[in-house]
Amino acid sequence: MTASDVAWTLYREGPGRREEATELAQGIACDSNAEPDEVARAGTLLFAAGRFEDADAARARALADGAAPQLLAYLDTACTLRTGDGRAARAALAHHLAAAPDPLHTDMPWLAATTGAPLLAWQAARRAGLSAPAAARYAAQGAWNRSPQRACRVVCGR
Repeated sequence: MTASDVAWTLYREGPGRREEATELAQGIACDSNAEPDEVARAGTLLFAAGRFEDADAARARALADGAAPQLLAYLDTACTLRTGDGRAARAALAHHLAAAPDPLHTDMPWLAATTGAPLLAWQAARRAGLSAPAAARYAAQGAWNRSPQRACRVVCGR
């Protein structure tokens, strides 16, 4: 179990442990010896905890150090979408999804649909092994979420 796995476990335990989880994630993100994948996982936790500036710093480091594209798909897309630039978020997601190995995680179609990318949602769903009707559902959600403001409310909670 890695340090970021421990941080996520603490985070999922609830409000009493979330501060410990975010402190651990912050420590991972600031550790110059941490692996890029660990930094990306820690950055995603920081984003989920609402520490957006820290998440953005972790994203920059994870991108520069070459973290796995499936991890950057979450972190880079969320940080970019938070700025309100839906087009840039969809471009970042498309870049990371194209580089990610098969099979994709089943969250990837949801992420693509959330950013308002119907074609990416369809492709990600099929690469994740979902059926054609499930892929069509995600593609339809992507078409509905084409507004960057609507998509940002879904991801950022605004």
